[in-house]
Amino acid sequence: MITETERKLISVILAEQEDSTHSEEAARRWKELFEEIKPWVKELAEESTKRVMRRNSFTLPAKIYNDIQLLLPLQMPKEKEGMRTRTFGPYEVNYYFTNIPKGAKLRFGRDAQAALIAICNLAIEQGMLNPTFIRNYILKLLGKPLRKDLYDWLNDVLFTLTSTTYEIKRPGRGKDYFRQIGHLVNSVTWHGTGKNSLVSTELNPHIFQPLFATPKTQFYSLPRERETKDRDVEAFFSYLDTLQGLRTTYPVSAKTILSHKLGYSAAKLKKLGQGKVTELLTKVLTAAKEIRGVEHKISYPVETGRRKDPLNWQIVLKFTE
Repeated sequence: MITETERKLISVILAEQEDSTHSEEAARRWKELFEEIKPWVKELAEESTKRVMRRNSFTLPAKIYNDIQLLLPLQMPKEKEGMRTRTFGPYEVNYYFTNIPKGAKLRFGRDAQAALIAICNLAIEQGMLNPTFIRNYILKLLGKPLRKDLYDWLNDVLFTLTSTTYEIKRPGRGKDYFRQIGHLVNSVTWHGTGKNSLVSTELNPHIFQPLFATPKTQFYSLPRERETKDRDVEAFFSYLDTLQGLRTTYPVSAKTILSHKLGYSAAKLKKLGQGKVTELLTKVLTAAKEIRGVEHKISYPVETGRRKDPLNWQIVLKFTE
């Protein structure tokens, strides 16, 4: 168990990381300090993650939850004059993307929000705005299997949070005018490359200081997604991960889902028969709705003979706004 003194020391050393980039000597000294406290940091990361995993939901102060909805959209914002822009109530929110690593993808959507909310819960448990987590632990916390594509997805989310500059504007004159520019996450540091390696984040204090709120503050409790052990549902969720965040609706054929996304051969589908295939399709679509909030609409062929075969169905997947 990490003591309060050890936790405070970890917080101080992690907070000094940005200053360590000013010179090679400062970087060397900071690295030496971090190596000394690394066992404490890893223990703190493990303890805090296990405490959050024991709960069925994430908890956030209402103000921070609302700010995340404002600043991290569920869909890719519309392009406008070299930036992305959206409206949210009386506000116009603009996004500028800089220093996106080659090969990385911008990640918006419900899963990106969940990753940030998970990091916020670790910050609460660790008592600091520069929380550290273990890569495979946070994927488990998000209910995701430990796969290379999902480690890459996590990196993309962190790149998006640090490389996106947001600008909030509220039109008006005098005191009614409001404008703010910043980042949700100021910096991310990877301490190694393995699945058990540590990642340190520095949350923007202007936004996230209310994490350490007084008991009178209103809190939101958000259901935490659990990892499913069903191979078909996992494969379908992986497919949804590749879609989410770019637009709200996606047309796709049932045959594409079953063959190309779930990996069933034509011979296997024929052996299962129309009844079992219908059950399989219903299972993954229902799980997507209940766990991910992804709605669907099925269109059937006009001809009665083709209508009964689920391989002829067309499906529109609809992501929540």
